[in-house]
Amino acid sequence: MDYALKIIEQREFFDSGITHDLNFRKKQLMQLKAAVEKYETAILDALYKDLGKSEFEAYSSEIGLVYKEIDFVYKNLHKWVKEKRVPSPLTIFYSRSSILRVPLGLVLIIAPWNYPFQLLISPLIGAIAAGNCITLKPSEISSNTTKVISAMISEFFAENYISIAEGDGVVVVPELITRGSFNHVFFTGSIVVGQQIASLCAKRLIPYTLELGGKSPAIIDKSANLKVAAKRLIWGKLFNCGQTCIAPDYVLIEASIYADFVQELINAAKELGADDFNHAGKIINKRQFERLISYLQHGKIIFGGAIDEENLQIGLTIIENPDFDSALMHEEIFGPILPLVKYASYNELIEILNINRYPLAVYLFSNDRKFREKIIHQLESGAIGINNCLYHFVNHNLPFGGVMYSGNGHYHGKFSFDVFSHPKALVRSSNFPDFSVKYPPYDKLKLKLLKLFT
Repeated sequence: MDYALKIIEQREFFDSGITHDLNFRKKQLMQLKAAVEKYETAILDALYKDLGKSEFEAYSSEIGLVYKEIDFVYKNLHKWVKEKRVPSPLTIFYSRSSILRVPLGLVLIIAPWNYPFQLLISPLIGAIAAGNCITLKPSEISSNTTKVISAMISEFFAENYISIAEGDGVVVVPELITRGSFNHVFFTGSIVVGQQIASLCAKRLIPYTLELGGKSPAIIDKSANLKVAAKRLIWGKLFNCGQTCIAPDYVLIEASIYADFVQELINAAKELGADDFNHAGKIINKRQFERLISYLQHGKIIFGGAIDEENLQIGLTIIENPDFDSALMHEEIFGPILPLVKYASYNELIEILNINRYPLAVYLFSNDRKFREKIIHQLESGAIGINNCLYHFVNHNLPFGGVMYSGNGHYHGKFSFDVFSHPKALVRSSNFPDFSVKYPPYDKLKLKLLKLFT
């Protein structure tokens, strides 16, 4: 496929100025909503085929979030595009200063397979709102969902405005970045691929946003409500079979309540049907399935461990005494496996956390205010949830993104509009007065006046 030609056509369409118009942008947002509504049943069916997602889970985490995001952006877009006045220093008192958010131009959005619809369409909403032309690269791994997305976008949008680039990401993405003239690349996926994207972009000085992952820890201290913490933790781990970038990856439990909390975890797992394959999703493919199975040997299984190779299903598996030198404790698990680690002191807790520094999220279950404040301010993470899991992702008033290895940049709501637009500085000056003090030749009097007014 000639991606270069498509990008040239998009550049011509962008240069026409059509996408700058507020009414055009709002119309496209409603067009996107109409497209999702028409294809909703097909999207749900595709998500079930790809990931075994129930209709409830697929709607809540993929389609419902998109509807909510579109409505929020549509309602507020007129405020975001307005020119914002800012103060001017005394030295240019006869000038008016302001900031105007303008489109970047052409943007490339690359999505992963774990939430193949939402993680492609959510940034698309921001890119549309900001007035860009967009190339979408859905994941070839979640092939059923990609097929539906491609049909949906092709039916509702012209290719010179929004186009789909299908195929093997290993081949297609480098070709797009090196042959295209994108003004921004937005990537969601693994740290390893994120590093490759950053390298490709750096060679062409293309700005990029990386939404990555990492090992998001959960911390349980002795002041926590153990029953509630256990249930919320199991829910967060079970969601999408653990194939969530912000899923709790491992649990750090204060030694004095370790035994009690482990029992609560097991009780919660049984209550939520964690050992019932009939209500569980599936691992995306054989490669990921085999990777997860290899992790089961790196600790003592105290709950679960059941596998169904034919249907690519793994039951929730809780592991004690994990091997700290293994991939289980150094790589993002991205599956229904939950290692448990005991800590005896605050210093030991921080020491363990710093092994996998800069997580995408931290989940702290505690009712000790001082302890919570120490964790909030000491740990470097994209987000932190107090007595909850995953909740920050669904609030479009919060920025979603990582730090260092878990990513750079953030989006959702107004933050999506910001990441796909440029804050252009404007200074409007009157012709008079035109003070001679700023012009050469410069003397001591002019220097004295400069120091007085700056």
